[in-house]
Amino acid sequence: MIQPLPEGKEQGESRNALAPTGNSGYRVVMDISINERNLAHIKRKIDSGKYSSTDDVLDSALSLLDEHDAELESELVGLRESVRRGTEQADAGQVVSAGEVFQELRQRNASLTKPGR
Repeated sequence: MIQPLPEGKEQGESRNALAPTGNSGYRVVMDISINERNLAHIKRKIDSGKYSSTDDVLDSALSLLDEHDAELESELVGLRESVRRGTEQADAGQVVSAGEVFQELRQRNASLTKPGR
């Protein structure tokens, strides 16, 4: 449920409490401050019928954030591996000149920008 900040409540103040879920467990109830733009976004999602509650919107958003973070971590691992391999190759004298690198990049760019592609 979305409610405005109660009278006398300061932004940044929070209250955590356990509340029965109606199922077999409990959930944490927390007061949070949220800006108007994000509040409107949450309301639009609920009004669209795709989500039944603020909790559903936040659950979906946090799941997507976890997926995004995992993808970034995977990319970072790949980048570190590429740097490690490149360092090993450079240490072994397996290098190419900057001119060769830029020539290859120009050729790749030309093949990607050809008409009909």
